[in-house]
Amino acid sequence: MRARARAACWSPQPRTGGRSARAFASHLSPFTDTAAPTLPAPSQPPQTPSTKAAAPASRKQRRSDDDGGDDDGDSDGSPKKSRKASTSGGGGGGGGGGGGGFTKPVRLSPELAALVGAPSMSRPQLTKALFAYYKDKGLNDPADRRYIVCDAPLAAITGVERFQAFGVQKYLKPHILKD
Repeated sequence: MRARARAACWSPQPRTGGRSARAFASHLSPFTDTAAPTLPAPSQPPQTPSTKAAAPASRKQRRSDDDGGDDDGDSDGSPKKSRKASTSGGGGGGGGGGGGGFTKPVRLSPELAALVGAPSMSRPQLTKALFAYYKDKGLNDPADRRYIVCDAPLAAITGVERFQAFGVQKYLKPHILKD
């Protein structure tokens, strides 16, 4: 029971017995009538990001720094095969919209295609086109700009009068046609 009570009131600060930290420090100092002595300046300046030690070399750099690749562990002494660079530019999802998943171009319903001006586009491109439409028509709710107040063509597509701008994809689902 006592151990639990002590653990509950544990503090990283030293117990000073009601005195200020300075009074407590001077109490511990051997020089009671003067201030505590200052520490001498360090011999080296503190490390800043520019003076830190260099990070270890990456695996590619270490491999290229080797002397000809003789230590690669092959018994026949043949050099290691190098990997070919990817030419597809994958992973980043550039601006083309030709990938898979959300960046795959999808067919749009005639109503939605008339609104955005294209018969097919990817979902991110569709969202971007709709945000441009909101901005051009001034459809943001003045009371809460997270919401969009629909005009007649947009209300025909979404089926609601007002919706959150980032929740537009759930209203577009019936207008994205499967191939």
